[in-house]
Amino acid sequence: MRAITKLSLLVALATTGCNSETGLTALDELMVTSLSGAEDSANAEAGRAEAETGGGATGGGQTAGEGQDRSDPPPMFRDCDAQRTFEGYVEAYDEDASGEIDSAEGQEIVREHGGPAGGPRDHFRHMLNLVYDLDADATLSESERAVAFEDFTARCEAIHAEVVATHDTDGDGQLSPEEEEEARAAQAALVAAEREETAACEQTCSRGGGEASAARRGEGEGEGPGGPGGEGGGAPAEGSGAAPDDGGPWGPLEMEFDADESGALDADELATLREVMRERIRSGARPQQVCVD
Repeated sequence: MRAITKLSLLVALATTGCNSETGLTALDELMVTSLSGAEDSANAEAGRAEAETGGGATGGGQTAGEGQDRSDPPPMFRDCDAQRTFEGYVEAYDEDASGEIDSAEGQEIVREHGGPAGGPRDHFRHMLNLVYDLDADATLSESERAVAFEDFTARCEAIHAEVVATHDTDGDGQLSPEEEEEARAAQAALVAAEREETAACEQTCSRGGGEASAARRGEGEGEGPGGPGGEGGGAPAEGSGAAPDDGGPWGPLEMEFDADESGALDADELATLREVMRERIRSGARPQQVCVD
């Protein structure tokens, strides 16, 4: 098996229609997918774009066992190893076994794993950057990715352990086929419900939800960030791709940790966000809490 460092660095850039941004985008999409287990409501809905267009991935290797399509998210009850899962996705798209993701392969990755602007994948990517992009260069280095892989491996193990404890009705420490089927259905329902709640939170915080939200978006009467008399025009919704005066998008996650309600995260607030979020991620808890106004 080729090393992740080689696979990460040898993105082919010389092929017509491919550039460094395309190659990095492809690997970024696989990074997002590899951390988006089917058991986790915080996942980024891997393969969503392909499912919505009625397509489907064909060929390629398997990410987590026989029968696993390369465009699917990591399945429940897989071996929890986020780095190996990422490597599996890269190998699945490296169809010529060259050790590189070339232009055509990169385009397939983006087509099969990408999602709409401002959608769940953008929100998930934004969370990853806030927590793990320590040098704030808008990309995760190999060392930053390694920390994320470690945390999400622990998260997968924690969620699976809780699912097993909940659905092991005969107390033998493992799930029978019948118990596993019940666990899958119950977890899928939980994931769907928590996703709906998160989506409602994001919409409330970005389009309504009280004076504090309005002030942060520049819709109030005050002179706060982006408001009348300001230069910004308001802090946009998390994941929107726009940036207010403080240099980044603003959403529920930032609001939760903006202790002084300044409309920006200072160094101490960002450090707290990273510490708390990593604890939540590793424990299996929902990373983003209820909407904060």
